[in-house]
Parts: sequence; structure tokens; C-alpha cells
Amino acid sequence: MMIELGGGNVSILYADGTSAFFDPEELRVRLEKSMAACGCSEAWIAGEIVLAVEYALRCGITGSDSSGQAVHAAQIDDCVVRILEDSGYPEAALHFRGTTISSGDLGKLTPEDVERYLADTLLLTGSAGGELAAKVRCALDAIGASQCSPRLVLELARHFRDAAAASCRLPVPTPAKPHQETVFPEGKLIQI
Repeated sequence: MMIELGGGNVSILYADGTSAFFDPEELRVRLEKSMAACGCSEAWIAGEIVLAVEYALRCGITGSDSSGQAVHAAQIDDCVVRILEDSGYPEAALHFRGTTISSGDLGKLTPEDVERYLADTLLLTGSAGGELAAKVRCALDAIGASQCSPRLVLELARHFRDAAAASCRLPVPTPAKPHQETVFPEGKLIQI
């Protein structure tokens, strides 16, 4: 029986500057795929390696001064590769190295590529797409970004799209009072 630890308190930094909490399940799946790709049918090894990595993260063996501090994703991948190689699975280590997870592909887009990228990704074309792309390019110029991640472009586009949609909304009128009919004891009907 395997005791699983929760991975929620170790923050992982990706190459594009984003971060997320350590996800042991994601690491286990990557390891299982790498093991299967090299012909190893022993899936339990992936779970054991994940537990070892998680324990190392919690104990600060990877170089962190305290638990809860951020660790670079490359450090975790290097640790897993070393474990695989030392355990006699160099093919799995090679395959695992090729499955590096990045949360955002840093520096893939230039401001000139923004309109094409938004047209391909969000299917924005025509004047609306061009206007949105111009706002995103302006924002990238304002922060001095000559290259950026696609994730940043998408978030900026969503922000500008939502802001434009919010400014075009019509105010919701207050509901009118329904006509009330009151019958008095004298039998008279009055509409209010």
C-alpha cells in the first residue's frame, strides 16, 4: 500500500515566470508515459519516484531553505532524471527529459505576431480582431516586451475583450411595480 502525501504547499516556478503548486499526479502521469514509451511495464515505479521527489521537496533537499518556498520546475525534472538513470532506466530518463512541462512558452511571440496569433487562437478577424490586436500590441509596448508568452497575449486579449463588452452593456431597468388590485370590505375594487 502506498501512502500519498498532498503536494499543495510547494510552489513550482516555470521558465516563463509563472508558478503553480506541485502536482504529484501530473508528475506521475509523465513518468508512467515515459516508462511505457521505453517498454517498462512496471507502473508502480512512477508512483515511488513521485513519493521520493515529493519527500525531497518537503524536506528541502532540492535547495529550498524552507518548505513552502518556490522550486524551479527544471530542478524537479533534473531530480527525476537522476533517479531514473541511477535506477537503471536511462531510456525512460531520456524520454522524460523530452516531456518537459512549461506553463507558457516564454518569448514565442513578438508584437508583430499578435494579430495572426489571435486570429488563429480566438478566431478573431476583421476590424474587431485588428482593434483588439492593436490594444494588445500597445500594452506590450507599454511594458517594453519585445517577446512574450502566448499566455500573456491571451490574457491581455481577454481583458480588453471583457472591458469592451462591459462598456457596451445596456443598463438593466428596474422592474416596474405590478398593478395591484385591492378589494375593500365594501366590495369596491381599486387598482394601485
